Amino acid sequence: MARSTQRKKEAKAAPPSDKELLKPRYHTPVYLLLIFAALLIFFADPIFQEKTFQGPDNIASLSLHPYLDEAKKEGIFPLWIPYVFSGMPVYASLMAGGERWWDLTAELWWTAQKVVEFFFPNREVFWVVLNYFVFGVALYLLVLRKTSNKFAAFFSALAGVFSTFIIIWIMVGHNTKVVSVAFWPLLFLLVDELTEKMRWLVALLLVVFVHLEVESTHVQMNFYIFFALGLYLFYLFIVRAFKRENVLGV
Repeated sequence: MARSTQRKKEAKAAPPSDKELLKPRYHTPVYLLLIFAALLIFFADPIFQEKTFQGPDNIASLSLHPYLDEAKKEGIFPLWIPYVFSGMPVYASLMAGGERWWDLTAELWWTAQKVVEFFFPNREVFWVVLNYFVFGVALYLLVLRKTSNKFAAFFSALAGVFSTFIIIWIMVGHNTKVVSVAFWPLLFLLVDELTEKMRWLVALLLVVFVHLEVESTHVQMNFYIFFALGLYLFYLFIVRAFKRENVLGV
């Protein structure tokens, strides 16, 4: 961690080159805009021409709309669906749910997303693309912290977003996987910060993003991400123990 701090100081102290087209303070906004532009270009047809992806999971989710509309009309919270296997829990199985206005963190997050979605024609597709962008921003910040190299962070974020395994999720209807993966770089970033120094604001942000991660309701991805986070902390503990450094932060 000391080397990481040293790299940060060196990066800040380095004078800007006369040959640079943009001042260093503009690099991060430009890189993030490039990631957003790349996503808009890649998904231009479904976003701006109101096309859609006909994956099995996308089609299957449409079958729940009449049930949810009926529950909303009657003013009840959907807990049980009678149309599948002669009846089964709908909320407990994470198939669907109603409005949870008391969940302020999630409500603020989804409301902010809806405000951005308002400016794009096909919101059914754009909300997933927006989460791809959140993933790109989060991965950029994580790599920037570890390398202090903005171009390396941009390249890593772009490669992560457009990696084949991840970019196809929207096409096959695994939309909640995109929501889940959007936050994992932030979890690692905040945990990494806290292992260096306890900051209450960082701890609060970690609680918020852990909550949003769970709100993605994709138990499989939640398990993978939190298990990986646990392995990372275990690795830090072992390394610091061997180096006889302070392990209490871990």
